[in-house]
Amino acid sequence: MIRVANEIVLQWYLDVCAPPAASLRPTRRWNLTDDAVVRLQGLGRLRLKEPVSRRRFLGGALGLLGASVVGANYNLYLPGSGSGVATTEASEACGWDPNLRHMAWVWQFSEDGDADSIIERLSLYGLGVALKTHDGTDWMSTYDSSLTAITGPDQVQRMASLFEERGVPFHAWCVVKGLDPETEAAMASDVLNAGARSLILDLEAGDGFWYGTPESAMAYGNALRSLQPNASIWVSIDPRPWRASLVPLNEFASFSNGFMPQLYWDTFNSSANYAAYAASGMPAYGGLMSPEFLIDATASVLAPYGLPVIPVGQGAVSDPASFDRFIGHSQASGMRTVSVWRLGVTHPEVLPMLASRPPAHDSYVIQDGDSLSAIAYLWGTSTENVAAFNGITDPNYIQAGQTICRPM
Repeated sequence: MIRVANEIVLQWYLDVCAPPAASLRPTRRWNLTDDAVVRLQGLGRLRLKEPVSRRRFLGGALGLLGASVVGANYNLYLPGSGSGVATTEASEACGWDPNLRHMAWVWQFSEDGDADSIIERLSLYGLGVALKTHDGTDWMSTYDSSLTAITGPDQVQRMASLFEERGVPFHAWCVVKGLDPETEAAMASDVLNAGARSLILDLEAGDGFWYGTPESAMAYGNALRSLQPNASIWVSIDPRPWRASLVPLNEFASFSNGFMPQLYWDTFNSSANYAAYAASGMPAYGGLMSPEFLIDATASVLAPYGLPVIPVGQGAVSDPASFDRFIGHSQASGMRTVSVWRLGVTHPEVLPMLASRPPAHDSYVIQDGDSLSAIAYLWGTSTENVAAFNGITDPNYIQAGQTICRPM
């Protein structure tokens, strides 16, 4: 299955599929197959001791290779007898942007630092920025007392130019409220026209957040997409199932490119949240509100939408090692980039961690002995999806040396 010694693969099988000892490793998962049987190339057929989801299998397999996936050479080993190196050249052939970065969120300049200091910190660690530009129909100068607060599209353009000229990819975010969908959509379009690479829509229930209806959500989406049909638009939610159900997620997913769920394991660490997750059929692993649990639970909540996920991790962590685990488990689960909320309160060890674990690549060079079905399995998708995305008419016929791209 993977270009490592068979003994390592078998040890991983024993570690993951045998009943786990007291650890963070889960004893069961959601959306499980009735009887997962995995074909490991070169090892015959192995019947797992408990059902294992594709995401768990992928996470465990790539966990073996964490240093290779996120190390200096970004080598990713996939099914078959060859090395299967995912090179930068191959990734660029798939439309991979060499400037793709992890991001840090900025709320207000008065809270997170002035623009120059933010740029200095983020450029030092090779990160992008997600800057809040507006809240409903109010530009951020309504709340932010700093001289550089966003007053409108002209100031967005100045900030976008300033960040980009100094090597920090500029993204924007806003709170959507749904009270005046057309005006909010026009403001969002103005932000994108002013230079934001993408716009993140903060969609949450509660006072000061979403007040609209499913109908106003579609009015917003239709208006925005009529103005920006090709823009990169993401929706950020509180992914706890009982909170996600309070917002029109189906409607926003219909016009968004992906999700940026907010995973705040320290903030969510309460008996009420443990009980609510358990009532939702998702008991916390080992009774701990860990980043691993939140990533897996959120993946299950968002799986029906079939959209990419870029998780937002808690920067103000009590234990910085938990953020390192958050990055690792996100990437092992197929989420190639992450972001951190928010810059002004982030633990000083977190930004260097993000720099040390750059985004994972999403291409693969076919090796002798590979099969498209095995590659698709490790990518957490279907053979048909991989074939269609790469223009392969016969999934049973692929050539060594051919570069294929992971479907977005």
